[in-house]
Amino acid sequence: MPDAVKGGLFVGAAVATGILVGLLVPSLVGAERDTKGPRAHAPSLPQMPSVVGQPLDEAQSELRGRRITYVTDTPHIVEEVVPNILEVCESEPAPGKSIRGSARLHVALAGTCDI
Repeated sequence: MPDAVKGGLFVGAAVATGILVGLLVPSLVGAERDTKGPRAHAPSLPQMPSVVGQPLDEAQSELRGRRITYVTDTPHIVEEVVPNILEVCESEPAPGKSIRGSARLHVALAGTCDI
């Protein structure tokens, strides 16, 4: 057999082998990856509870109990000294929505949210 034919057969066999390996290896690797079980999921974000209409001190207790950080739009001294005279008028995010970072509470004197 001439050398040119031998070389052509060798190249053809190498190409065919490469194609077969290219088709079989990904499916084998993918099958192995799928048998390892479910992947760990990222921790879920906390959900905002419904605190609108509650006195600020009750809302604070609920958020602390759920380990949710929050900020309010009232002066810190008022929030610390007399939180029971303040009412939560609105929350960001809305109740039931996921919280990224800190929740925001918009507060006012009790009974004045609708004014």
